[in-house]
Amino acid sequence: MCAVFVVAIFGLYYLGVYDVSFLQRPAAWEDHIDRLYSVLFGEKTDPEETIEPQPEETQPEETRPSQKPNNGDGTPPPDLGTPLEFSTVSALQGEGWIRTDAVYTEGMQFALLDTSYSLPRSFSYTDKTYNREELLYFEDGTEPQRQIVQATEKRPALELYMGYILYDDRGTLYILGPDGTPLSQYNDQRYMPAYTRDREGRPLFYSPYSYTMTYPTQLGEPDEEGNQEWIETDTVRVESQKYYYLGADGRTFVESDYDDTVDGRGLYFDYPAYYGSTDSRYSRYYKRSTKVLTDLKGKTSVLELADWLFATEKPDYADEELVFPYTRAYAMREGYAAVMQDIHWDYYNNVTEDGVTENRYFEVVSNEMRVVDENGREMFSSRKNYVSEEGWSANERFVEPLSRGIDALGSYYFDHGLMRLHIQAYDRYHFTDLDMIRIVSDEDVLVYPDGSQFSIPVGYRLVSYSDGILLLEKDGLYGYLSNTGVWIHQPQAADAKPFLEGVAVVEKDGYYGVIDTKGNLVIPYQYKYISNISSGTMVAYSEADGWEIYQKMAPAA
Repeated sequence: MCAVFVVAIFGLYYLGVYDVSFLQRPAAWEDHIDRLYSVLFGEKTDPEETIEPQPEETQPEETRPSQKPNNGDGTPPPDLGTPLEFSTVSALQGEGWIRTDAVYTEGMQFALLDTSYSLPRSFSYTDKTYNREELLYFEDGTEPQRQIVQATEKRPALELYMGYILYDDRGTLYILGPDGTPLSQYNDQRYMPAYTRDREGRPLFYSPYSYTMTYPTQLGEPDEEGNQEWIETDTVRVESQKYYYLGADGRTFVESDYDDTVDGRGLYFDYPAYYGSTDSRYSRYYKRSTKVLTDLKGKTSVLELADWLFATEKPDYADEELVFPYTRAYAMREGYAAVMQDIHWDYYNNVTEDGVTENRYFEVVSNEMRVVDENGREMFSSRKNYVSEEGWSANERFVEPLSRGIDALGSYYFDHGLMRLHIQAYDRYHFTDLDMIRIVSDEDVLVYPDGSQFSIPVGYRLVSYSDGILLLEKDGLYGYLSNTGVWIHQPQAADAKPFLEGVAVVEKDGYYGVIDTKGNLVIPYQYKYISNISSGTMVAYSEADGWEIYQKMAPAA
């Protein structure tokens, strides 16, 4: 017990929780994060092991200019005018400031996170393997498809996940808290980032697992009272996931009760905790169902489904007349909600069998997106018919975005009076006569609550919409257009990322910086890489100085 106490005290001393004037911390521990972790948890190498010393900080002041004379390759960064200066996080915290994931405003500023250990000098030390979304488009009009593929690429030595900092120490991965405190070693193949949060806003990780489900397939003959029992069943192997969050100790992964069918927010990316939340007195309520489907190729799969309604209080589920009209409902924002609903339509078509032609009746169910207000009133119709270029009748409808990642940002929720919707039109002749879907148009638009469309400049493609800003692309160049129709950043960037938390990463002359929603530069163009913001934190890499960590700070309320 005494030895454990001594180790614990020694670890706290190392972290600087308290100080002893006659003991000096070994410089090597300050230079390497795995030494810090080994002192705390005793799971890595001996602290006395020789470590190649890291260069000392050349500017230890609490405030320092950010502009460098070059970026390590001899090429100067773009002319920035007066260099921006940044305080350290600890200095601002001493003045009562706090890190925030709120949308960036003029009263906020970015600060550099000061750590007791050195940050990596190289951009990457190892590769990583992960699941990546891939969208497939076909020239013959076949409906686009989404698939998940395994990809391998260079792992940035510093990465972010919903506020956590992932530190790759030459092949050993650590997970750090938002303040930079090492929490534990991390195996991202066992607990993979799920890019979603539970109802409490906690970032989630997942592990794949599968189970066998038995379901009934045939009813027996009714008895004298008309009752029937299932007499045949079948089984299907269900591929699923278990979700976890990092516990309060920072080391234990705790299984979550997260249910993606009802708790998911539509898109999966590194979003802040408030994304997809409601600002309405109307909440969503649901009832569960499960369907077993077999496709034309004989593959059987299980769908976990839910039907939804909006109400100001929990409904009476015992009421048999209670109607759950939506197959999917997303949180009400700005007085409106996106919902998915089964739309029934019918048609007659001539069918010839055994030399006999007859006009038959067909009914079709199409799951389509609608926009409703708090009273459940449909704001506008998404379905319309028109004549295609080939002269055949085409049906147009709103559907869910093909992408489920950040590429579809702007979907599902109104933001500054606009929502991104995916319009798809298919040729009616191919559907009714040839029993196939042929897509004749497929595009994203921004709509107002009344259904009218925001006028996107001709020739530009909508990449994303968030924080009231459109990211547009034309001929490989990117720019940002406000929801009022004003360019806040001209379409001259070779690369650009969507706005998140009120800031966006954009390229200029081969270097990356960060701008706010007014187009002001808040982190200068001097980095070869800057991550998207993640719950108030960004990481940036330059060849001259290696990695730096920026945090968005706001005065305490």
